[in-house]
Amino acid sequence: MTIHLSDKYPKIIRDLFRYDNNFGPSNSFKNLNFPFDYDLSKLYEEASSFDWIGPGKTKSLEKIDRILLYKSKSESNIIGIPIVQQKHDEKEEVCFNTESYPEWNNFLKNIKLLGGVLLITMSKMSPDGFIYPHKDSNFVAHKIYFPLNWPRGCYFKIYKNGLVDFSDLKPKIINSGEYIHSVINDSKEERIIVSIFVDWNVEPWKKIFEETF
Repeated sequence: MTIHLSDKYPKIIRDLFRYDNNFGPSNSFKNLNFPFDYDLSKLYEEASSFDWIGPGKTKSLEKIDRILLYKSKSESNIIGIPIVQQKHDEKEEVCFNTESYPEWNNFLKNIKLLGGVLLITMSKMSPDGFIYPHKDSNFVAHKIYFPLNWPRGCYFKIYKNGLVDFSDLKPKIINSGEYIHSVINDSKEERIIVSIFVDWNVEPWKKIFEETF
């Protein structure tokens, strides 16, 4: 699918979305079903009311705010991005205080019970926001992307692998460590997505990965 973007986006992004039509078979992404129930509409409603960093503070050039929801005690240097976090006891693993958000408390409790969860972040991309083509850190090549909403005009493009369709609002395993990818929000709404890093050698994640790929 060819997408023509305006010059408000960097040329490298415009060219990727316009000219990259060489798609082949790939294991760059697969659908995933969490082995527990959650209410997506409530997760989105609560996340929208989080104490996000606002414009004029430390919002990134790409118009993205980030919140650290969870970080394993054993991993201290997973990523090198500026992240919003409330003051917390260093012994606590949950960096953003979700006590006032029952749906997120329940989601985090259920996913941590599975074991092997290393890091959970949330990002909010404003209209006209973008992420340059890149590969993620090889700390964990396969990352879980969980969209809380996906406005029309949002695109996730993987070089030579096409667009990832998040319109179904289903989580997906993305091989973001090996494949170049780029994201834009060419809509009038904010887009919120959750990124989850797990140890794929730990059950049940090992079984989930094997059944998926």
